[in-house]
Amino acid sequence: MKNVFYVPRLLIKHQLPHPEFYGEILVELLNGMVTDVYTDEEDGRLFSITNDEDLIKYLEENKLDEPYIEIKNKDLLFRTILHKDKDLVLKWFNSNLINQYEYEMTNIIEFISHTISSSSHQFVINYKKVDIGLFGFSIINDEANFNFDVYELDVPEIEKDYIFKCALDYIDGLKDIKLISTNILSSDNKKLGLFLNNCFVVSQSSYMPVSETGYKKTFILKRNK
Repeated sequence: MKNVFYVPRLLIKHQLPHPEFYGEILVELLNGMVTDVYTDEEDGRLFSITNDEDLIKYLEENKLDEPYIEIKNKDLLFRTILHKDKDLVLKWFNSNLINQYEYEMTNIIEFISHTISSSSHQFVINYKKVDIGLFGFSIINDEANFNFDVYELDVPEIEKDYIFKCALDYIDGLKDIKLISTNILSSDNKKLGLFLNNCFVVSQSSYMPVSETGYKKTFILKRNK
């Protein structure tokens, strides 16, 4: 008989695409074990359905709290994204006209649950007591993939640049990172300019899906730490 066990996100080393269409995601744990995980839509926690005795023992011995980080600098606050942010994030994602993709609540709940692990984190950007966007990172080897998006349109560009520099300072402070990279749609001129003005260079181009049938050109930008 299989039982349900919650999987602390800080036990996750890497996330892997699921080979089956009905699965949600595979994860590699810090001890090297690989297991299916699913998101509890009520609270956003990850769980595994298993009868693997070694996995069950490992999870029972490592019941870690979910991570929460706050970084404050005067009017600027970076805080860990939470399950309760799902409505706001859904509004933000669907207001981004560049992507041309209609997100559903299930997509957002999974995004929030998958975006934090022992090697990744996602922050809500709060500026002058208003939530305005997201930034985060995912580390593979010595490279950090960095995302930064301000969704509230009334933030002046000069203030957005200041917020970006604060987020980049945090990424620069991560240990054992030599390279920072990001993916940006080639049509997103303002975002491209923000990164290019902060020592990122275009490394290559590729294409990413923006709808069920459509793709758009993206640039991969990189910056040495």
